[in-house]
Amino acid sequence: MPKPKTHRIVVYKIRSGFSIDDITPAGYKEKLSEEGKRLWIKTAEKEPQWKHYLAPLLSENLQIKNSTNSFILLQQKGDHLYALAGGSGYHGLKDFAEQDFGLQVAVRMISDDDIASLNQKPLRGSVRQVFRTVQAYDPAHDSDNYNRMLKLLQGKGEFEGRTFTISGRSSLVLRTIKSVNSLEDVFSEIEEILERDERVNIPKTFEIVSDEETIETLEEQLHDTFTDFWENNGSRDSLYLDFPDVLDQVHAAKFIVKCQRKTIELEDFDLVSMRDLLIAEGITSASEVLNKARVLAYNDDDTLISQIKSFQRNITFDTEIGTDSYLKLDSEWIHILDDVKSYIDEQISNIPIDRDYMPDWNHTDEQEYNAVIAQQEQWDLMDRQCVTIQGHSRIELCDLYDPTEARFIHVKKTWASKATYLFLQATTAAVTYADYQEFRERCQEKFPTSFDGTRARGETIVIAMAITDAQLQDYPNNLSYFAKYNLHRAVSDIRSKDYQVLLAPIKITP
Repeated sequence: MPKPKTHRIVVYKIRSGFSIDDITPAGYKEKLSEEGKRLWIKTAEKEPQWKHYLAPLLSENLQIKNSTNSFILLQQKGDHLYALAGGSGYHGLKDFAEQDFGLQVAVRMISDDDIASLNQKPLRGSVRQVFRTVQAYDPAHDSDNYNRMLKLLQGKGEFEGRTFTISGRSSLVLRTIKSVNSLEDVFSEIEEILERDERVNIPKTFEIVSDEETIETLEEQLHDTFTDFWENNGSRDSLYLDFPDVLDQVHAAKFIVKCQRKTIELEDFDLVSMRDLLIAEGITSASEVLNKARVLAYNDDDTLISQIKSFQRNITFDTEIGTDSYLKLDSEWIHILDDVKSYIDEQISNIPIDRDYMPDWNHTDEQEYNAVIAQQEQWDLMDRQCVTIQGHSRIELCDLYDPTEARFIHVKKTWASKATYLFLQATTAAVTYADYQEFRERCQEKFPTSFDGTRARGETIVIAMAITDAQLQDYPNNLSYFAKYNLHRAVSDIRSKDYQVLLAPIKITP
């Protein structure tokens, strides 16, 4: 007997909180609407690229267009809503679909022995920065870790009594012998699979939050925290904003902020300075800034190198609900699981710390502190003296240099997520100094009494955070988890260049 014909389908699960009537894809025409089921079709026409090449040989009035068709089919299954998509239909579902649905099904269908591949989707900007911090985490099967965002898992799994290759991330790709009129049976089997225990034994680090009530609570916390900061009624310790490529901030020579037809220029990218200047221009609404402000980064020759198109999308927010820790990254809410929290805590507690190395802070600002301490300790003052290499400006080697101990000291009055800027500066300077002979030679030219163009033995990067007495008590274990991730990542990167690392907290005194 011939084998039953199977059909390849791509299944999405719609997040809780959306009903079948909430989803109306833009540009699609509804072709079917009945109880528990809706179907949309879209036809798009576009001129092929090769038409421009052949244009001299064609009549001006000749219409040549390619036609593509897409569909979105929604179907209710009990309390859950599922979707099938074809062509580019998935674009219309991105804002509604559970981001790790395919993964959750796949890990219940595929066993450890049946894994064919476990790959990492490329990550951008701050997301990549955070997830790199756990690269030393000891997973059972894959050095890239199990639950990074939208991981693609492939392997053999059984569906409808038959063995197929199963793959999944936000969607589930599978094969079924069921016709479109029997999709409810397919969804029934998927729901049965979701009730099973996971078969893949990989330590978990993060999971994407899909519960609408939790997301609403987290979004309210973000909005309230940003509003308090904007109105100068709260700190920005849990808020962090960076560019899609975090190093663009270091390389930029100036920043242009645009909001409500107002334009301001910043020499240094700092949320507090930006807030004060925008408020001076009459922009007092935190919601307007979150939704409409843009930041453009330029290099020395006024070339645009990067931009933040939306604060709401690019801002990173570090918060908690009860004992659970959450991060907002690239518009996604991430729940930090206990496995990685324990690992990071252990790594942070093992970083050497000298609580007496740096004198107390009783000064107006960092510039004053660095100048006074340099003279007091007979250290070299390098604060705000940037070195240029390969057209990249604004690389500050360090704030203070202790020539006796060969210590590069990075100083900042900071806390929580804001401390990420300090870690980034220390890492960028250390890696550049280690990797580029040209940069070391430029440092020798700029600071001839401190450097000879070669690396000294026993070089140490000192991370010196000026903090209050209360913050000092359990430092660094009392840092927020986002700050801990980035501190661990910075220490790992710096140590990979044969430096030692020392934490040297500075006590702020009246």
